[in-house]
Amino acid sequence: MQAHIQCLRCSKAIPVGADMVGQIVLCPHCMDRVYISANLLAVERSRSESGSSAAAPPSGFAADVLANVLARMRPQGSDGTSSMGIVLAAVGVVAVLVILAVGLVAFHGKPALETTDSEAAAVASKNLPAKPGAQQPFLPPLPPQPIQPVALPRAATPPAAATARAWTFWASAGVNPTAGAPAGQQQTGAALWPEVWRLPDSASSTDELRTSLTDADAGLKVSLIAAAADFPAASDISVVPEVEPTTRPPGMADPIASLRLDGSDLVFSWAQLQRDARLTSQLANCLLEISDGKRKRVVQLREPLRAKPIAIDLSSDKQQVEIPLPNPPRASALQLEITELIGFSSEATFRGGMRNTGTPAAPNMALMSATAPGSALPSGMTPGMGMSAFAGMPVGGKVIVEFPSIPGLEIQVGIKQESGKVVVSVDPMFKEDGKDGELSLRRIAQIEEDAKKPLPNAQRDLDSAERSLKLWSDKLKESNANEPPSTSRRFPAWKLKHMEATRNAASFERGVADLNARIDKSKSRLDAAAKLRAFLKDSNKQATIHYVVYSECGETDLLLIDGRGR
Repeated sequence: MQAHIQCLRCSKAIPVGADMVGQIVLCPHCMDRVYISANLLAVERSRSESGSSAAAPPSGFAADVLANVLARMRPQGSDGTSSMGIVLAAVGVVAVLVILAVGLVAFHGKPALETTDSEAAAVASKNLPAKPGAQQPFLPPLPPQPIQPVALPRAATPPAAATARAWTFWASAGVNPTAGAPAGQQQTGAALWPEVWRLPDSASSTDELRTSLTDADAGLKVSLIAAAADFPAASDISVVPEVEPTTRPPGMADPIASLRLDGSDLVFSWAQLQRDARLTSQLANCLLEISDGKRKRVVQLREPLRAKPIAIDLSSDKQQVEIPLPNPPRASALQLEITELIGFSSEATFRGGMRNTGTPAAPNMALMSATAPGSALPSGMTPGMGMSAFAGMPVGGKVIVEFPSIPGLEIQVGIKQESGKVVVSVDPMFKEDGKDGELSLRRIAQIEEDAKKPLPNAQRDLDSAERSLKLWSDKLKESNANEPPSTSRRFPAWKLKHMEATRNAASFERGVADLNARIDKSKSRLDAAAKLRAFLKDSNKQATIHYVVYSECGETDLLLIDGRGR
């Protein structure tokens, strides 16, 4: 029979059995331990019986579960006195652990329902004796605790890199890394030359506007290309961005100039003290590369000199054009390129296709060996009059202009730098028998005289040699027709006459060939002299050479003299 007792702590009813006298149970409402005594059970039974209702109050879900568990824990066929004592002690230990776990969870403010249940079950499984069908009492779940957000420490954001808006040109020791930039052959076309800025006078202390930028706030990168500059020994110029005001960088001597952004304008100014005039002047032979990450501008810091195209003067043996060039760059980087040939009476071409005075390709050693004195020419090659053994090879430091219709005629255009000026030389030449010679009216007259002088004698000798050749050729033919048998008594005499005819016919045949070659050469020289005279007449001061003088700096070169006539 089931009865109810009242919990002394929460005053709520606890369902118990009549045979549970002397046991301790847990209140399913407040989890307090309640001792079941015979008096308490009798009082509660009498109170229940004297109530207005005869029916027992309905038990809750927790109470039914607890009663079911306790009923299953009672051993079969025994009074359960000692066994129930052990069980109750184990249940008490579990209850204490559960209460401690609930307290810790409430103290820390974290939901730990699953952890508490698992710990309680683990402890109960260790302390309770192993009985078949034994189950742990059901404990009502605790209300879930809200999860409190945890504020993580925010990592400090590094400040954005400052954008340079000013750059200082410092005098420094050593060699600029850009000085060894690979040299590139500049192609014809004004679009490939750099943009031109002209530096102010070094004595000027005012700021001068160089250019306006469309996107000055995008962050500029400025670098100096000094491959053509002729710096003093152990000297150099470096560009240092001024992100913040700083002192003199290590390894730098004195400031030379500065470049700064004033709004969207890029302004240049010289430093107040200029101790090395040569170092300062060589800044004009540097290229400035300005990049905003999307577009690159290459600027040269000197204005190119304008010069007229060179008109060919064939009345002089050697023509020179001198062009003053203040603060010249390094002489070894100087180059001349012919951009156009206009006004020549004969077709003009460039030997080896070379338009500039760069170093030519290495010569073919096999060809040089084959064309050495005493060597036979390769098959298909026969040197003619007016051609040297290396007529097809370019000459280093010069541009060779050839004229295919006049073999041997060429114009050599060279360049050199001396005493603050650039000298362009134009040398018309006529090569004959592999030897260089000047091209002038005097030389043409001499060629004509030398060609005409042997012609009368050669023609007379040729007529005589041709008659003798015919005579002996006829004798040889007659001898061949009257050859006797070798056993004949006339055979020895015939043999002697036949050998004489053969020898004389061959000798006069060689003489005729030699005389014909001499006559042909004289006629060829006369023809060349006539063409040269016409060339001098039609091209003198009429033909022009258009050119540029520049210094090699890599991808973009420094334009010094513009002689294109534009």
